[in-house]
Amino acid sequence: MGTVKAWAAAGVPARDCGLGAVKVIGKVLQRAGLSPSDVALWEINEAFASVPIAACREYGLDEEKVNFSGSGCSLGHPIAASGARMVTTLVYELARRGGGIGVAAMCAGGGQGGAVVVEV
Repeated sequence: MGTVKAWAAAGVPARDCGLGAVKVIGKVLQRAGLSPSDVALWEINEAFASVPIAACREYGLDEEKVNFSGSGCSLGHPIAASGARMVTTLVYELARRGGGIGVAAMCAGGGQGGAVVVEV
């Protein structure tokens, strides 16, 4: 249904733990040869509500394209299943809208961040 175009992991100091998701977005976009304007939809995990806000400010993202169905604060973020939920939601919504490129990004304990670029 979708293709993984790139993935990345990054880290920040543990005191900045939520910002791992923000840092990794730049890295995964670079690996995919994309800019934020190439991305149709974003899933940025809300273990903390400030994470997608920081990403929107850092990369100038259109908030209407970010967490279009809600995210961790409203849907929950189950341990070991958040990534699967995020990518599944992203792929199905891209397909519903006729395809495009999407990015899912999340922070993890201790300052880690992981992200994936998918295309439908």
